[in-house]
Amino acid sequence: MKNGGLKKLLMPAVVLFAICLVSTALLALTNKITAPRIADLALENENKALAELLAEAKTFQKKELELDGEPVAYYIGLNAGGETAGYVFTTSATGYSSDIKVMTALDNEGKVVKISILQIAETPGLGMNALKEDFLNRFAGKSGFIGVAKSDPKESEIQAMTGATITSKAVTAAVNKALVLFDAVRSGSQPGSTAVQTTTAAQTEPDTQATQPSTTKPPETTLPVNTNPDLLKLIPGSAAFSEEYSVAYNGKDYACFTGYDAGGKPVGYVVYTSAPGLEGLVEIATGFDLQGVITGVDLRNWSDREGRGMVGDSYFNLYTGLPGSEAGSVDAVSQATVTSDAVNRAVKTAYSVFGILQGGN
Repeated sequence: MKNGGLKKLLMPAVVLFAICLVSTALLALTNKITAPRIADLALENENKALAELLAEAKTFQKKELELDGEPVAYYIGLNAGGETAGYVFTTSATGYSSDIKVMTALDNEGKVVKISILQIAETPGLGMNALKEDFLNRFAGKSGFIGVAKSDPKESEIQAMTGATITSKAVTAAVNKALVLFDAVRSGSQPGSTAVQTTTAAQTEPDTQATQPSTTKPPETTLPVNTNPDLLKLIPGSAAFSEEYSVAYNGKDYACFTGYDAGGKPVGYVVYTSAPGLEGLVEIATGFDLQGVITGVDLRNWSDREGRGMVGDSYFNLYTGLPGSEAGSVDAVSQATVTSDAVNRAVKTAYSVFGILQGGN
């Protein structure tokens, strides 16, 4: 009886173990048979999506670059002749209620050809309207940094969807990330290096063909009354500043201020500039003495959460005392290379504007 009872007790466990063993073996066999097919199907769907975004490309090469220590995959589209037809990047940003993943195709000049949303779970009837062609087509032809406007968008902006501004900004942020990555790839950095840490000469050198503008700078005989402390701290020895005036450089107007000492003698300039970071514009103020030496750099505003807390006063202080021509030489902050690069480019632009100011004196 004891043996029979033990046998009855163990038998279900033995049968269950055998079933699990056989099931596991069958699953492993099934996976071995189907995995290659699943991978092939995924690749086929991926190539189909790429081809729809970049119609001129006949084949695609998958590449990688390193961004803040993380590998980022992208694709180079090749035409029938084997020449580069464009690039495709997959990026994401946080929307109203979900992470939104976007695939962006760019031509060789960095203009958006087409975008596609791969992942989204926003509010039905509002944020989910981002999937409609009417919204997706708003990005075509845009380049540089794309802004979002609720109405009457400028050439560099897209109009937000009604009732879904947050979703509109998230999709735009993802596209802007693709544009930043495009700049990194075209800068010549090799995969495996921190591609956005450096800028090429072509990106940083002032445009010598820029039109010399007429400015609204007040005459130096006018006694300045602007004692904004944010300006005063950027130029040592300054006692007051002119009111704001603008200078045009490469088709864009930049706010400028002339600094004066207590005797009313000009001692330098402050220029407001900005550059796109990973998630938004990085806006800074740069001070120069009359010889073009940087006397101070300060943050005005940024929407770039990626670099917040990493790129601050200690980083800005590295610029003080540098000739403006060396503005782009400051090393990037680890884990905030995109934001650091944006600051570098903004200071470099400020120096170009300073050159125009000096030329107008």
